[in-house]
This record gives sequence, C-alpha cells and structure tokens, in this order.
Amino acid sequence: MSDHLAGAARPAGPPAGAADASPGVAGAAGPGWSPAAAAGRVVAGVLLAAVSVQAAVVECFFVPLHAGRWPVPVSVLAAVVGNVLLARGMAWLTGRRLAALLPPVLWLVVVLVLAAPRPEGDVVVPGNLTGLAFLFLGATAGALGAAWTIMPGRRWSRPYGP
Repeated sequence: MSDHLAGAARPAGPPAGAADASPGVAGAAGPGWSPAAAAGRVVAGVLLAAVSVQAAVVECFFVPLHAGRWPVPVSVLAAVVGNVLLARGMAWLTGRRLAALLPPVLWLVVVLVLAAPRPEGDVVVPGNLTGLAFLFLGATAGALGAAWTIMPGRRWSRPYGP
C-alpha cells in the first residue's frame, strides 16, 4: 500500500506521540492551562450555578400566571429552554462535561422546595396542570440537556475536558 493511501485512512490530527498543547483538550488541570484560566473557569461555573438557582426561582413564581381565566405556561417554556442551555453552558464554560449536571440538579432542588406547601398553607408551584407540566418537562429537559452534553462521542464547538 502506498503512503498516499495509508495517510488517507488515518484521521486528521497530530502525529502519533505528539503532545497536544491546545487548551481545553486536556482539561483545566492539564497541560496548556494556566492557573488563572482554571480559576476563571471555576468562577464562571459558580456564577452560572447562581444564575441557575435564580432562574429556577423566577420560573417558579411564573407558574401561576394567568391571563383572565386561562393559564399562561411561560414558565414551562422557560424551564425547558433554560435547563438545556444552562447545562450546555456550564460544560462549555468550565470545560468539564460532568459540570452539566449541576444546573438541572440545582433547578430541581429549588423547584421541589418551592412546590412543597408551607405550614401556613402557601405554595408557590401549585399542583395544577401547569405546575405538573412545569415540573415534569423542566426535569426532563434538564436531564436530556445534561445527558446530551455528557455523552461520549458528541462533539460541540469546543472540546470538553475528561
């Protein structure tokens, strides 16, 4: 077999044994990452986790929204879109695939706390059709967003860490 044909069968990339110094491939602690870049990724992850909690609280207070007699399920749409984007964004910002689990877990904790009735009888997320759709579809979207991000073999615009 000629070298031309043998080269066509190999995937494009650095030669075997060459060190890959591109950032993001080896992860935040690997070669190619400065301590400042790693600290920046940690700060970005903490800020996005805070945004996840804040988004969950705001979405919960929009569940009982009505226009006259009709419920307005804007919270359901926000939960579905937000949970997928926040999971993807967390992995992208931190460079770690497993970090995609944090926003949906935080969302679920906040929603379950606000869906539980208080001793006074107050409840933020009611048990009506909109509240149940919000809880079910939001949790499902968070799980799918995290799973799509974590799955090996999936390639996005930026490679994630291990």
